[in-house]
Amino acid sequence: IQQSLDLPPRDVDGRGGKRKGAGRPPKGARSSERHKKRPKVDPRHPLHVTLRAVADVGSLRKRDVFHAIGYATVAVAKHDRFRIVHLSIQTNHVHLLVEAASKSWLKKGMQSFQISAAKLINRAWRLRTGMRRKGQVFADRYNARALTSPRAVRNALCYVLNNWRRHDENQRIVARDWKVDPYSSAIAFPDW
Repeated sequence: IQQSLDLPPRDVDGRGGKRKGAGRPPKGARSSERHKKRPKVDPRHPLHVTLRAVADVGSLRKRDVFHAIGYATVAVAKHDRFRIVHLSIQTNHVHLLVEAASKSWLKKGMQSFQISAAKLINRAWRLRTGMRRKGQVFADRYNARALTSPRAVRNALCYVLNNWRRHDENQRIVARDWKVDPYSSAIAFPDW
C-alpha cells in the first residue's frame, strides 16, 4: 500500500513558488536587460541595440576605444546574415543599428561583436594605462528593439547619430567645432 507523505506547502517553508527575492539576482547596482525570452527577429526590420559598459572601463569616448570598436565591427562583417549599419559611442554605452536574418543570427553577431570589442578595448586600456585589464566590458545583456515602420527607422537613425547632443557631448570644448559626432558613424551617413 502506498503511503502519503505529509509535507508542508512549498511556500510555507520559504522554498519554491513566487516570492520576494526569487529568481536570478541582478548583476551590479544597476542591472541590465531582464532575462526573458527575446521576441523573434524579422529580417525585414532593423534593430536598435543598446550595450551598457561596466563602470570600471571608464569613458568609452576615447580615440583608442573608438578604433577598438571600429575593428570589432570589421570582425563581425564576416557574417553575411548580420551587419552593423550605424553606431554611436557614448560615455558608458553604445548604440547600434543592426540588421539580422533571424534571432540566432542576432545572437551570433552580437556575441561576436561583444567578445571582439571587449578584447580590443582591454588591449587599448593596457596600452593607454600600462595596467593589464581583462574580463567583462559590457554589462549583462544587450537591449534590442525592432524598428517595424519607416518612421521608427528614421527616428532611431536620428536618435543614434545625434545621441551625443542628448548627452551634451557637443558642448565640450574639444567638440564645439564638430557638426557630427566624432565617436559615431555619422561621418559616413550620406543623407544629411
